[in-house]
Amino acid sequence: MLQITPQMRILVALEAVDGRKGIDSLARLCQEKLEADPFSGCLFFFRSRRGTAIRILVYDGQGFWLAQKRLSKGRFRWWPEGRNTREVARSLAAHLGVGFVSLTEALDLTTPAGRAMAALLAVFAEFAREILRERVRAGLAHARQNGQRLGRPATAGLHADKIRKLYRAGTSKSEIARRLRIGRTSVRRILQERWGG
Repeated sequence: MLQITPQMRILVALEAVDGRKGIDSLARLCQEKLEADPFSGCLFFFRSRRGTAIRILVYDGQGFWLAQKRLSKGRFRWWPEGRNTREVARSLAAHLGVGFVSLTEALDLTTPAGRAMAALLAVFAEFAREILRERVRAGLAHARQNGQRLGRPATAGLHADKIRKLYRAGTSKSEIARRLRIGRTSVRRILQERWGG
């Protein structure tokens, strides 16, 4: 029997996982994505891509338990999501009334000092992002001044004459794309530019 105690850590995978994954695959995900030991006794929660099932993986000292709840109708309405720790913490607090404590970063968002520290970290992260954005803009402006062409190279456009010639010879659009190693959409676009359809 699976016993859950108040001291158990609960780790939630924010990204959905393939519902066909078994114990070994989920244990590997715990190590690679959640950076946690699957043998630690923590509860690991996973959600299916369609949001119709939740899986719980836990090691009880003798072996792994894998429990699954699949809805016969509908989907699970809420799952924590966010691009950073602060968004996830807000999401958890708003929906479940729980606080966030990071054991690896010594960050406790249930206390005023922890929330202040998280706010400071967010300010520094935003500052670093703005500096990076400034440098990228300056680099692009410098490249334009030196006459460099920016953006993706016009690979398909270079083959426009060959595409039209092959198409007039009766070659299918798929075969043209295969021969010239470009996308079928590019072939269609170039042919539409010439004949409007």
